[in-house]
Amino acid sequence: MFRAYSSFYARLRVYGATLLCLILLAGGAGGLEKASASTQQENLHRTIQDFEALRRDTQRGMRRDSWEKMDKRFADIQKQSPAFAAEAFFYRARSLEELGDRSKNAKDYRAAAGLYADFSVKYAEHPLADNALFNQAILLSGPLRDRPEALKALDRLLRLYPKGDMHSEAAALRERLQASAPPPVQPPAPAQPPAPGKTSGSNGDKNTRPPASGALLSYLEWSGDSAEFLLSIGFAGRAKYRRDTLPPEPAQRLPARVRLDLLNTSPAANLRRNITFTGTPLTAINISQPAGGITRLELDLGGARSYKVSVLDNPYRLQVRFSAEQVLPGAEDLFSLARGVRRAAPSNGNLGEQLGLVVKTVLIDAGHGGRDPGAVGNGLREADITLKLADSLGNILKKQGFNVIYTRNGDYYVPLEDRTSLANNKKADLFISIHVNSSTNKDASGLETYYLDVARSDAAALVAARENSVNVNNTSDLQFILSDLARNGKKEESMAVARLLQQASLKKVRQAGFRIRDNGVRSAIFHVLMGARMPACLIEIGYLSNSADVARLKNPRYIQALAEGISAGIVEYRARIGALNNL
Repeated sequence: MFRAYSSFYARLRVYGATLLCLILLAGGAGGLEKASASTQQENLHRTIQDFEALRRDTQRGMRRDSWEKMDKRFADIQKQSPAFAAEAFFYRARSLEELGDRSKNAKDYRAAAGLYADFSVKYAEHPLADNALFNQAILLSGPLRDRPEALKALDRLLRLYPKGDMHSEAAALRERLQASAPPPVQPPAPAQPPAPGKTSGSNGDKNTRPPASGALLSYLEWSGDSAEFLLSIGFAGRAKYRRDTLPPEPAQRLPARVRLDLLNTSPAANLRRNITFTGTPLTAINISQPAGGITRLELDLGGARSYKVSVLDNPYRLQVRFSAEQVLPGAEDLFSLARGVRRAAPSNGNLGEQLGLVVKTVLIDAGHGGRDPGAVGNGLREADITLKLADSLGNILKKQGFNVIYTRNGDYYVPLEDRTSLANNKKADLFISIHVNSSTNKDASGLETYYLDVARSDAAALVAARENSVNVNNTSDLQFILSDLARNGKKEESMAVARLLQQASLKKVRQAGFRIRDNGVRSAIFHVLMGARMPACLIEIGYLSNSADVARLKNPRYIQALAEGISAGIVEYRARIGALNNL
């Protein structure tokens, strides 16, 4: 749907830039009496020029921090230059939208859509107000897939700006959205449960007014089949919530459940309190009020193996996605499960097994090899060091009860894509790639751990470029593969694992008497991590270009300490997952 309106959007961007230039020129023609006003105008104009240059830059424009800095520059202008606050506000939304176009991250698109919505309210009389509404509708109807909210934005534009420049474009977009809209969904009759295997429906009223205080649980919407179930929980007002995952209680004939306690919230009078489903990952929704000011939703998991709770805006609502696939939930969900779930009565299984949360098989990838020696310097080759560490790490993990797989156990070449494919084919639960760094800066040193995401610094981009064996100017093309990363949902888990590995490795090597710089956990685009269906991390264990790091890398005690540290991080990860097996 988004691409269908790309021509509208291209014209809109040209229009917005042209109109803004005219506004600035008009301001100059009116004669700014204060030098500071002229300076502010020049600052805005220069920042807009930098914005356009960043859009065209195939390297810097693909980095998250570039757009976040651009957003901050416009935010500073908005705060410090009241005369140009509206234009700066509009370009803040543009910056976040450009970031979304590159990251393919719904959070970035939602942030941009939210700013456009705020602009249309705060600056309703500004010439760019209808542009903001149209931009909001494009994002809602395209990457955010929220057709009803897109139609609301278009209706507002058509009603408030009948003579605006975007009126005809908005009318055409609305007509196309309406033509492709599915027929309205009727709520299922209370006495007739939805058809087995596939369901959609709603409960309550979206148009309920907020109460005088607190929030109102006003409606539920759902859709799903045997593989996936999506539940939206809507409010009048905003509500905080607590979440627990409850194991099955056979004595009370209760299945595993997700409990959501909505704080300072009451349910709408027209809400049905009990809804059942057949043949889907979620089998029932039960609404109750266990205490004053708390509305409780207990969601019977049925065949669900994982779930994810998200908070959405415009309008504010909770969204819970249940899946029957055997995948781990996001890191936030995963570790909250391990910490916050209460114990259950003895049963024929445990929640960890039901959700498919296991860490048994670890694939260890010794970077480079054969005709690809990797970094070379001071008499050392990256391919040799990584193989030694991979062997030591594997031996420790085997003693800890892990099944260990290696991408290579000798000095031979393995293509990057084959390494991830091996992990997927062998159904590994964790992918660890080991590398050694190098830099033109002789002072660069230390230990760092990476997960797959947009590079947030030039240093990270350079490391990725070297490991990918490509020119840094070409790595920006790889950023578009992040849409695949967003689909497989492993970024948060990989980031959490990377933190555990970094912390445990530093602890062990320092206990062994080695002073090592902590370069932290970073993100970048690595070919070897792409397509992994499990949490995946890449560890850079030192710099062959730094004399102090070279001395450590030549020391077998350092390699052994690293192996013990990485192993300790993996064991800690398994322990957090395994906590579910004691529920």
